[in-house]
Amino acid sequence: MTITAKNNKLIVLIKKLIDDRKYRYQTNLFVGETIRVIKSLLTSCNCQNLLVLDNNRNRQLLKNINNDKLNVTFINEQIYKYISSLSNGDGFIGIFKMPKLDLDIASNKKYLILNKLQNQTNLGLIIRSACAFNIDGIFITNQSVDVFHPDVIRYCMGNLSAIKIKCVTSLNDIIKPLKEHGYTVYATAINNNSKELQSIKFANSSAILIGNEGNGNTNEDIKLCDEVVHIRINKNVDSLNVAIATSIICYYLQSKY
Repeated sequence: MTITAKNNKLIVLIKKLIDDRKYRYQTNLFVGETIRVIKSLLTSCNCQNLLVLDNNRNRQLLKNINNDKLNVTFINEQIYKYISSLSNGDGFIGIFKMPKLDLDIASNKKYLILNKLQNQTNLGLIIRSACAFNIDGIFITNQSVDVFHPDVIRYCMGNLSAIKIKCVTSLNDIIKPLKEHGYTVYATAINNNSKELQSIKFANSSAILIGNEGNGNTNEDIKLCDEVVHIRINKNVDSLNVAIATSIICYYLQSKY
């Protein structure tokens, strides 16, 4: 059977999950798109439904997922274009149960603290870079974009299982306990006390505070931290995109292999 109607309950559900953050948390469900992202998510998340654009190519690709327990529903091209958040998707859309986001502070770890990020693409790319450079965990303030937004899922390539993530109410809620566990907390900013990232020998227990795309870390945020660091760049370039800057920071901060 192939779904062809927009008012089908499953189609209505997916549209709401893509568009409505509050509804995602009410249902404890989120959406992942493309077969690559879906295969990654399947390693850690329960797939409630997998919707597949019905054609011979996708039926063959479906065999590569190798999961007999998947609840697969085929859809036609009109319905796929209606529900997909991508302009050039590959025809695969999954509904997943949210994994529990939790992260306990442990000694001798490297953490990121993301405060008030407003762009889903940036958050997704930061999660991916953190995984690539062996960061041990990410704390995200509630004022940031939703971890389970479809664009975050897409740009982190479904790597939610590769790193521990925890949402916190405010910076005080995480910086204070980090310091109580002996952590040195570094803020990213350029001021009179800021040191070049390349010159820093990070403490064994370190956390980096990354600020908002537009405003960075405020003076109040910086006062909560122990040290201030910045990336040395060409003086003719005003700044770096926050995801790119954080990737560079992760490279320097990364845990030993």
